[in-house]
Amino acid sequence: MVRPAFLGFNIARSALFTQQQNLDLTGHNIANAGVEGYSRQRLHLQAAPDIYGLGAIYPGSVGQGVQADRLQRLRDEFLDKEYRLKTQEQSYYQTRLNYSERMETSLGELGESGLGLTIEKFFNSFQEASLRPDDRALRQTVVAAGNDLSYGLRSFFEDVYRLQEDADRDLTQSVDRANQISMQLAQLNEQISLRVNLGETPGDLMDQRDRLLDEIGSLLKIQIQTFENGTVQVQSDGKALVSQNVWHAIELRREPDLLRGQNPVGFPATLNSGDLVINGVDILGSDPPLNIAAAANAGLLVNQINLRTGQTGVTAALDPSGRLILTGTGNGSNLINLEVTGTGLTLTGLAGGDYTLTNSTSLQVGDSIYMNQPGGKIESLLDTKTRILPDTLNRVHQLAASLIRRVNTIHSQAFDLNGQSNRPFFTGTNPSNLAVSGTIQADPALLALAADASFPPGDGSQARAIYQLRFQATIGGESLEDYYRTLVTTMGNTIGQARERSETLDLVKASVDNQRQSVSGVNLDEELANMLQFQRSFSAAARVMTTMDEMLNQIVNGLGA
Repeated sequence: MVRPAFLGFNIARSALFTQQQNLDLTGHNIANAGVEGYSRQRLHLQAAPDIYGLGAIYPGSVGQGVQADRLQRLRDEFLDKEYRLKTQEQSYYQTRLNYSERMETSLGELGESGLGLTIEKFFNSFQEASLRPDDRALRQTVVAAGNDLSYGLRSFFEDVYRLQEDADRDLTQSVDRANQISMQLAQLNEQISLRVNLGETPGDLMDQRDRLLDEIGSLLKIQIQTFENGTVQVQSDGKALVSQNVWHAIELRREPDLLRGQNPVGFPATLNSGDLVINGVDILGSDPPLNIAAAANAGLLVNQINLRTGQTGVTAALDPSGRLILTGTGNGSNLINLEVTGTGLTLTGLAGGDYTLTNSTSLQVGDSIYMNQPGGKIESLLDTKTRILPDTLNRVHQLAASLIRRVNTIHSQAFDLNGQSNRPFFTGTNPSNLAVSGTIQADPALLALAADASFPPGDGSQARAIYQLRFQATIGGESLEDYYRTLVTTMGNTIGQARERSETLDLVKASVDNQRQSVSGVNLDEELANMLQFQRSFSAAARVMTTMDEMLNQIVNGLGA
C-alpha cells in the first residue's frame, strides 16, 4: 500500500475551507447582533473519516482532516415555550389593567371632583335647601348640583361606552393580526420544509418564524409541535391554526342579546298613546291608535317601533313564534327602558323596566368550532368587552335609573313656590340622556320642596325626603351611595389584581428572556474571540499546505538533481 501523494494537501484543504466557513458564519453573527430575535449560528465540526487500508504505512489509521456536518442554530425550545406562556399571561392581565385604569380615570375618584363626591354634594344640596326653602340661591345650588351629577353620570357612561367600542376595535385588529401571522407561518413552513429536505438548515427563516410565534404568543395561548421536516403545527385552545402549509382563520361572531317577549303579540287589542314608551319615546305619540286585530297584524307593531329607531336606538322584529324582539342598535351595551300599560304589556309580552343588552362576541375556527379559552390579549379583550365593561355599564344604568325614579317620585308629589306640583326633577330614563328638567333650570322657583301647597315657602320636608334617599336601600338592599362605592371597590380590586399579576409576570418574562438571550443572543466579545481562533486556524492550515508544497517540490525537483 502506497501513501497517497496528495493526502496532506487534502487535509490542509479541508481545514482551510472549514475555517473559512467558520469565519463567514462569525461575520454573519456579528452583522445580525442587533437584529431582534436573531439566533446565533455555529458550525458543528467532526473529523473526516479515516482512510481504510493504510495500516501498513501508519500505525493505527490516519484521518482525512475536518468537515462540517451541519449548521447549528442555538436555541432552547424549553425556554421558548416558557417565554411564550408567560407572555400570553402577562398580555392578558396588562390588557385588563389598561382598560380598567381608563375606567378609573373616567370616574375621577383619584382627584377632588370624582363622581362619588358629586353624588354626595347633590344630596347635601337638598339638605341645605330644606333649612331655607325660600332662598333662591340655595335653590340654584340644588339645580347646579343636579346638573353636575347628570353630567358626571352621563360623561362616565359615555366614556365606558367608548371604551367598549375601543375594545371591540382592538379585538378585531388583534384577531386580524393573528390571522396574518398564521398565514405567514404556513408560508414559512413551506419554505423551510423545502430547504430541510435538501439537507439545509435555513436558520434565518426559522428565526423569522420564531419572531412570529413570539408575537402570536402574546395574542393567544399557543401549543407548538415541531416535525422532522422543520415545519411546526400551531394550536390554540385545542384548535389547529397552522398545520404544515395550511392555516385556518379565526372569525369573530357578534351575536347581539335580545329582549324577547314571553308570549306572542297579543290580539285583538288597540295600542293608544302612552301604552308603550321605549327610552322615553312614546311609540304612538300623536299617531292614531294602532289596532292589532289578528296575529297577521303583529307586523304593524314592529313597523311602528322601527319608525322611532332613530330616537330610541332600538329595532324590533318577530321571532318564528310571533314574539316581539327588541335589539339595541349600538355596537356596545344598549340600555333599554320600557314603560308599558296593561295594553302595552298584553301586546308586547314585555314587562316594564330597565334592561342592558350587550353585543356578545365569540371566536370561531372553521365550521362551528368555537374557541372558549384562547388566552392572551384576545381572551382579555373578549372578557373586557363582553363582561367587565357591560357589568359596569349595567351598574351605572341601574344607579341612574333608581336615582331618576326615586327623586322624581318625591319631587312630582311636592309643591314649588307657586303652589304647583306634578313636575319631575330629572328628565331622561338612563345615564345617556339624564338631565335636570329644563323648566326648573330656567326658574329655580319651580323646584318643589314643600309637602303642602298651602304653605310652600317655609316647608322643606320634601327636600329632606330626597336627602334621606342617600341612606335608604334602593338597589338590591344597598343605598345609592353604597351601590356606587361597591362599583368603585370592585373596580379597584380588578385594577389591583391585574396590576400585581401583570408586574409579576413581566419580571418572570424578562428573566426567561434573559436566559433565552444567553443561549441564542450574539455576544460580540465571544464572536471576536472565535474570529481570532478561526483566523489562526486558517493561517496554520495555510502553513501546512505551504509546507506540503515545499516537500513535494523537493521530491519532484530536488531528488536526482
